[in-house]
Amino acid sequence: FRVSSTNNYTRYSYDASRRDEEKNPYVELKKGGLRIDQFRPTKENVIRGVCQGSTLTLYINDNEIASATAGDSTGGELVGLGAISYDILPVTVKFDYFSYGTP
Repeated sequence: FRVSSTNNYTRYSYDASRRDEEKNPYVELKKGGLRIDQFRPTKENVIRGVCQGSTLTLYINDNEIASATAGDSTGGELVGLGAISYDILPVTVKFDYFSYGTP
C-alpha cells in the first residue's frame, strides 16, 4: 500500500521481472480516495497493515480503508508500506515503530 499527501491510497504488486526489464516494478492493482476524517496529511497518522490468512487490510487511524485477498494480486511473498507527498513540503515521513509477526 502507498498513502499519499493527496488523500489517496494505492495497492501495488511488486514484479521483479519488470525490474529486470528496467521498467517500474510496482504494478498498480487498486486505488481509492481517503476522506479528511480518515487521513490528515499534515498531522500525525497511524497506518497499519494486517495480514490475516490470505487477506491484507489497510487501516489508517483505526479506519478500515481497503482489503485484498491473495487471489486479487499477482503473487509474491513480501509486504511493504510506502508514503509519498506530491505537494506538501518539506516532506517528513517518520515511523515510530514497525513490527511484524506471525499470528
